[in-house]
Amino acid sequence: MKKTTIALIIIALIIIGTIVFIIFKTPSTTGQAVVLTGYTFTKAVCDESHFCQDFEFVCENNQTKAINPVLNSERQFSKSWQDPRTQEEIDKVCK
Repeated sequence: MKKTTIALIIIALIIIGTIVFIIFKTPSTTGQAVVLTGYTFTKAVCDESHFCQDFEFVCENNQTKAINPVLNSERQFSKSWQDPRTQEEIDKVCK
């Protein structure tokens, strides 16, 4: 009998706690749209000797806020290697 009573009390407390959480922690809608002005992307930057490294570009309001190297992303390509990207992809910056 005692085990049943304790189990019912625990279940009742869990239900009450859940109801209180739902009532007081539910975010309300503000009616305002969220406008994201920042984003990031990565791209490889290569020099004339075909040494390339990935960089993370941090953009905000169409401006470059930071350029961070991606660790362990360096690569040395052969002299005959040709970059398969278009010039537009190579030159891409925050826009």
